[in-house]
Amino acid sequence: MRTQPTKVIIACHTTLLGEGIYKILKDERSIEVIAEVSNRSDVIKHCEGKNPDILILDVNIPNLNITKTLQLISKKSSQTKVLLLTKGGDKDTVFNIVGYLTEKVSPSQLIQVIRAISKGTLWIEGIEQGHERRRLTKRQKEIAKLVAEGYTNKKISQILSISEKTIKAHLTTIFNKLGIQNRYQLLVIFQREE
Repeated sequence: MRTQPTKVIIACHTTLLGEGIYKILKDERSIEVIAEVSNRSDVIKHCEGKNPDILILDVNIPNLNITKTLQLISKKSSQTKVLLLTKGGDKDTVFNIVGYLTEKVSPSQLIQVIRAISKGTLWIEGIEQGHERRRLTKRQKEIAKLVAEGYTNKKISQILSISEKTIKAHLTTIFNKLGIQNRYQLLVIFQREE
């Protein structure tokens, strides 16, 4: 059983958002915020130096290449779990994450999520666990794996020698089968279950 508080770094594109999250978490005994940052270089530096249990990473930080940032975090602070904070949109390249939340998350839910992922639980906002990748066809699994590796639709179409339109159609079917809405959610599911 965990006795030490979960160490958290908050990385947000605005001070207002970061301070808002900090105020939600600061009085929780089981959570310790060890840093607040607002740019990519500080994210990497603090993850390497402070080895947080969880990084709350706002995807809207300027000049943030999610794929490269997560690769660096994985190398420099391999135990850190990443909880992505988004506006609910979709991105082409992101991987190696254990949770997905939109900015609409409630304060009590944020605390619940941090506690859950610190114990190794997958979290995707608005989606229950128990995803059945078995229901995906071989081709759909291929596409999902390539998405999880950070490839864009254009690159996937080149690798598999099929059109981007076909890739989009497959992704729509994959999302429907898994009950998800975008690539972030697919990535959390697919990578976690690898």
